[in-house]
Amino acid sequence: MIIGLIGVMLSSYQWQSLLEGESIHIDLKRLINLYLVGIAFNHFLPTGMEVM
Repeated sequence: MIIGLIGVMLSSYQWQSLLEGESIHIDLKRLINLYLVGIAFNHFLPTGMEVM
């Protein structure tokens, strides 16, 4: 679980670096929250469609 949280923090930091390059300033804490929301949606929303 700790490794997963470290991965989320690193990914959020990478997003922050990309956004800073585009002159978009967002706090790292906010990016971590948004990243966790994205992970939750990815896990719980259906992503595949069956063709019959």
